[in-house]
Amino acid sequence: AALIDSTKAAVPFYEKKFGFTRNEAREGHSFFPMVRTLSDFDFVSAVVPESADETDKGAAAERDEIIDELSELQAQLEQVVRENDAACAYVMGPVAEAAAREATEEARAERRAAARMIAEFEKKRADRAEELQWQAERAEADMEAVCAVCDDEESPPRNPIVFCDRCNLPVHQRCYGLTALPDGDWFCDACMAGESPNVLQCAVCPRTGGAYKRVAMEPTEVSFGGARWAHVVCCIALPQLWFRGTGKTVGGIEGFDAIGGVQELKRYLSGWETSPACTICKLDIGLTVPCCEEKHASPAPTDSPAADGATNGAAEAAPPSSSTCGAL
Repeated sequence: AALIDSTKAAVPFYEKKFGFTRNEAREGHSFFPMVRTLSDFDFVSAVVPESADETDKGAAAERDEIIDELSELQAQLEQVVRENDAACAYVMGPVAEAAAREATEEARAERRAAARMIAEFEKKRADRAEELQWQAERAEADMEAVCAVCDDEESPPRNPIVFCDRCNLPVHQRCYGLTALPDGDWFCDACMAGESPNVLQCAVCPRTGGAYKRVAMEPTEVSFGGARWAHVVCCIALPQLWFRGTGKTVGGIEGFDAIGGVQELKRYLSGWETSPACTICKLDIGLTVPCCEEKHASPAPTDSPAADGATNGAAEAAPPSSSTCGAL
């Protein structure tokens, strides 16, 4: 057998035969995790003569020399194992204690509580991100908004465009008859009543959406035809309708809270045998009013946009038969 004459030369031999890993920082071998005991490294007793009657003095001397060196190497190895055991105990002690703490019910409860806190935080973060996105989209839409009554995008300081905080309806303060704006959220009349403007039926025209006001009725009066809301622009378009004033005028803005004349006009038109269809939209839904001139007998539309937000005043409704189509 070849003579192994140093620890350095023996390292590759042990690494190959026993699978040890060199730990350069400790100038020795690493045994972590330790799965063997010192008895596993008894190399000296494994060296036995090839035969009991061996007489080759040279071979015997060579074997004795190898045994001496193996004994020295095994002693060094035992020292390394003891050092590594101490290092492992120092390092693994806190780890074992932490593992024992993690295994307790209290620790599991703390982990569950921490998981809930993280989940709640993530939900709040997602909700906040969604809210910021909505605010950004709304701000962009607000910059491009036009008044739902007068169709004007200008928003002067004395007559600003305000937005409903529920349906995002844009209206000028004057166009909607607002004498004052609240410090906080503002809601249009329909939203304040719990209605949805996008599906609310106008008492005058077939269109949905837009700026609504209540139809003026006496407390004991039953809505004629069912609809209790009408567009502000419809009131502006029909001379038979008027805005019911609140009696307040602030900064030149007249307040109004309802649309009058709808019930009377419906009663008048209900006497017709057939309801005339609108010459523009071809529908006979809502109120279609004929021109008073016989040669212009075709009904005029009732939902044309107004040029500005001025009200028709709180005067009595004109007779239904006095409407003209504008062609005269």
